[in-house]
Amino acid sequence: KRRRAIIFAGVFACLVLGAIACLFLKPRYNAAGEIEIQKSATDGLGLENLTNPLQEESTDALDANITLQTQAAILQSTSLALKVIKDLNLENTQDFKPSFNPIWWAIGLFTPHGSTDQSTADLESAPHRRDHAVKVFEKHLKIKPQSGTRLIDIQYTSSDPKIAAAVVNDVSKSLVDFTLNSRFAATSQVSNWLSGQLADIKKDAEQ
Repeated sequence: KRRRAIIFAGVFACLVLGAIACLFLKPRYNAAGEIEIQKSATDGLGLENLTNPLQEESTDALDANITLQTQAAILQSTSLALKVIKDLNLENTQDFKPSFNPIWWAIGLFTPHGSTDQSTADLESAPHRRDHAVKVFEKHLKIKPQSGTRLIDIQYTSSDPKIAAAVVNDVSKSLVDFTLNSRFAATSQVSNWLSGQLADIKKDAEQ
């Protein structure tokens, strides 16, 4: 009873601080997407299926899990993050603008300053800006493979709902582009090898 006034004052102060926080804090929007990792042939052109049409494709659970984890790692790679940041110009959005941190400001007073980034340089040529942008992107991005399936969940949080949805869509598209480019490179290598073999066979046939 003696401390009743202190208790009421503390509760009232917490309510006031909570109300102020609700008024000034910006809402966060979470966009979610889901992609399926399809089975792929063991070689670039699927020649194994052509030469063995009656052979069923093996369904190794360990291999499927490795494939899923590999695709999830690609989604969280720095190269894909930089591609999405450049595609959507995320560096100029509100979430990527540096905020004042008194602790890091105090530390910076006693640490030597290295080279600074040029304001006109692109993101790949500015290491400080690049590291900051990648860290912010990775902080807001969440990649989670679903166990027992070939599905990967993609979530991104932003203060702008349109940006959150655009990032999820662009991340999914970037993985598709990466997969197509990888298959195209493998197909080109196999095609070049087959062209060399056919040239040798043609030469032998002419002789």
